[in-house]
Amino acid sequence: MTSRSLYKSSAIWAFVKSNRMTSIGVFLFGVVLVVSLLAPLIAPYDPYEQSILSRLENASGAHWMGTDIFGRDTLTRVMYGARLSIVIALTATAIAFLIGTALG
Repeated sequence: MTSRSLYKSSAIWAFVKSNRMTSIGVFLFGVVLVVSLLAPLIAPYDPYEQSILSRLENASGAHWMGTDIFGRDTLTRVMYGARLSIVIALTATAIAFLIGTALG
């Protein structure tokens, strides 16, 4: 790491620490990233498993965010869905970066 890039990263870190809303945003993004990456390990249910007997349940101790019309756990599906959303966002950013760099 050069001293110039070290200065930039320390300036960014100083800004994040000094701005409360930025700190909260970075923290929440980190939580979503960690939860989505660890979804196979921490998800309470299989995201595709259907249980017609437990369809449209309200939030409870067994299903923290309830269940959908097919009886699938909503919390588990949100955890797995965040993985795909992050991949799509990073892919779109990479494509925009490459096209913008080529045109710029």
